[in-house]
Amino acid sequence: MPYLTSSPRLDVVMLILAITSISMIVNVIVLNAEGAGAEARSAVRDTANSDGRHGARGTVFGGVGQTAGFANHDWCEANYVVTPWCAEFWNTATSCVLLCVAVFAWAAHRSLQLEARFTCAFVGFGAVGAGSVFFHATLWHSAQLADELPMLWVSAAHTYIIVATEDKPGRRRTSLAAALFTGTVLVSLLPVFYPQRQDLFLLAFGVATLVNIFLSTSLHSRISDSAARRLYELGLLSYVVGVVLWLVERTHCHQPLVQRLQLHAWWHLCSALGWLYICTFWIYLRCDVRRLRPFVGGRLPLESVRAGVAVAKAM
Repeated sequence: MPYLTSSPRLDVVMLILAITSISMIVNVIVLNAEGAGAEARSAVRDTANSDGRHGARGTVFGGVGQTAGFANHDWCEANYVVTPWCAEFWNTATSCVLLCVAVFAWAAHRSLQLEARFTCAFVGFGAVGAGSVFFHATLWHSAQLADELPMLWVSAAHTYIIVATEDKPGRRRTSLAAALFTGTVLVSLLPVFYPQRQDLFLLAFGVATLVNIFLSTSLHSRISDSAARRLYELGLLSYVVGVVLWLVERTHCHQPLVQRLQLHAWWHLCSALGWLYICTFWIYLRCDVRRLRPFVGGRLPLESVRAGVAVAKAM
């Protein structure tokens, strides 16, 4: 993979991502860490419940804050408006896209006989999608954990994929796997033992995401295939747009326009495409190391990696 310097447009995207991610983390810590903030959100929910906007009583699953065991955050979408069987209909529907994208990534690359690390990424992202469906449909705290914990574990799988990209086929990084496993177990305990501190989860996930993007960008600068480079750039751009929408929805939900735009649902779509493109980029890099003469085939938005030579099973 010949060395190429990073493109100016990618540097701009990285700068935007860093600024928005840091802003997101600081914003969430300010909103969530203080007891006054929690009391204010509770008051907003009580007012919203009185006008039927958030979790009207008498629905199938109830609403946030009505009883112990419900999620610590209620998103901007009005609850139980489309159907009494689903708290946040559009957030739930777009969560299904995450699951579908994971299935597509697995099916499109089965013939490449990728290592188990990629299977973990496919299964992990599918679990994020399934957990997100469960969470937005019910707004239960247990469902929130089913959404958030897989995000931490799939981030660990991503880190292993990136770090081990240039390893010879058959090499196993036992120490790295053990370190990632131990660290993820410890971080996973935070939302379990501190259920009202979502900022802790967001901080851990945000840091892991920034690390993975930094490592991926260093790999991006070393390949010459324009199609593969474009995949990573599109994936990163899609993720940046999603983070911006997430941040706007999180901090300006009181605005009527923001309430109507369903920005969290758009975050689901942007993050799904971003993950697909970036994961496909990682697959291309790995196949290049395995000397499979990979190339990017298909059409946007569902492009995949194809092998130019016969594939021998990679262990």
